[in-house]
Amino acid sequence: MGFCPDCLQEGQKRRNFCKRHGWRDEQWWANFTRGIALEPLLPRPDRTVSTAMRRRILERDDYTCHYCGERKPVSQLEVDHILPHSRGGAGDESNLVTACRECNRDKSDMTPEEWRRP
Repeated sequence: MGFCPDCLQEGQKRRNFCKRHGWRDEQWWANFTRGIALEPLLPRPDRTVSTAMRRRILERDDYTCHYCGERKPVSQLEVDHILPHSRGGAGDESNLVTACRECNRDKSDMTPEEWRRP
């Protein structure tokens, strides 16, 4: 596996491709274009909440974060799984609440009991 020689001379991180200098490792690129490198990056359809469902949850919760109680603009709100998907939580409305971006990131994959907002 090779690395961009120009970036290495400049002390940059080693990369398999370099947009700046137009260089790429051919073996890495062949694997990437065949989808080998893309496989872990593909979205998981069963983990997404539809736009219609998101709208229903936001309206149901009156655009208010379930965890901190603050009402925020839609652009700062997300739909969170009460029991995280990674722990077997369902994607139905009974397991979804409105959360502000900050609370949702802090909560991560914990249950509300494990995570307490200070």
